[in-house]
Amino acid sequence: MSSTGSCVNCEKEAKWRCSGCIGAPEYTPGDALPVFYCGVSCQEAHQPVHKDHCKTMRRRKKLLRTAVIAKAAFLGYRELNFDLGVTNIERRDNNLYLSTNSMILDRNSLALGRPFPENLTTDPKHQEAVLTWLQGITACPLSCRLVTKLLAGVPCDIFMMGVNVGKRSLNIQVVPRSDSVDITGPDTAGMPHHILKVRVRQPGTDETWIMDLTGAQYGIQAALTPYSKYMADQECSIVGNPEPYNMTETWDLDVASAKLEEVFREVLSSVRQPRLRFAAFVDTVDEEILKGSPEGFIHKLAQFRVALKQYMLNESQNP
Repeated sequence: MSSTGSCVNCEKEAKWRCSGCIGAPEYTPGDALPVFYCGVSCQEAHQPVHKDHCKTMRRRKKLLRTAVIAKAAFLGYRELNFDLGVTNIERRDNNLYLSTNSMILDRNSLALGRPFPENLTTDPKHQEAVLTWLQGITACPLSCRLVTKLLAGVPCDIFMMGVNVGKRSLNIQVVPRSDSVDITGPDTAGMPHHILKVRVRQPGTDETWIMDLTGAQYGIQAALTPYSKYMADQECSIVGNPEPYNMTETWDLDVASAKLEEVFREVLSSVRQPRLRFAAFVDTVDEEILKGSPEGFIHKLAQFRVALKQYMLNESQNP
C-alpha cells in the first residue's frame, strides 16, 4: 500500500493517514481505502465529513481484531488440550489424512491435558486444520465471553449458526493403522460447521459478518469475512436456526452431559477443568488489547499467545 496519497480535503500530496481507519477490513471492494491528510488543519476541517466513515472503520477493526484474538485463543487452548491419538499427518491433493488408532484419548489423558504432536507436520495450515477438526461446536461457546467482552463497545448482535460447507479446499479423513481396529472416523460431509454471525449497527447501513474460528479444517484461513462473501465463496447452506450467543465456556459440555449415560459424563467432566482455567484467563483480558497500530497489535497478539499458554500451564493460579 502506498505511503502517500492525496489529501481528501484539499487534494495536495499527503503522507498523514487517519489512524482510526488503518487496518480496517473491506466489507465491499474498495470501501476501506486509506484516508490521507496533508496536515492537522485539513484533518480538522474534514472531520464532520469523515467522522461517520471513521466510526465504521473503527468498529470493523475491533471486530477483525476480536476475531483474530478469539481464533488464536482457541488454537492456543487446543494445542495444550488435544484429544485425538493422531500418529501421522499426510497431505495428498485436497485431502489431509490422519492416521490414528484411537479417535479419542482415555479419561486420564484428557484430565491431564495432552499437547498437540507438532512433530507430525511443520505446515502451520495443516496444524490448524487438525486442531480445528470438528471443533466448531466447542470453539463457539469457549470463546463466547472473550468475544462479547472485547466487543462490549461495539453495537452488534451475535448468533451461533450451523452451516454445511459445500466448497472446501481441504478435507480431513481419518485412516486406521494397519495393526489397529477399523476406525475410520465420522463422515463429516453432512455435519454442520458452527460459526458466528455478527450484525454490526453502523452509522449508515448495518453490516453482517461471519466470524469463523475453526474454518482451517476446510482450508478457510480468514477469521472474519463479510457474510455474503463467506456464504457464496464456501457455497454454504444454513442448518437449523441461529442461536443467541450467550454461552459459558462449558455450555457444550453441559448440554451433552444432560443427554449421556453416567460413564460418558465422567469423560466429559475430565475436560471441564481446562475449560474453567481458560475462563479464568478470559477474566484477565480487556479491550486494551484491541488498541494501537497494526504493528502494535501484532506484538500484543504474540504476547497474548504466550500469556495464555503460561496461564493454562500454571495450575497454581487457576481454579
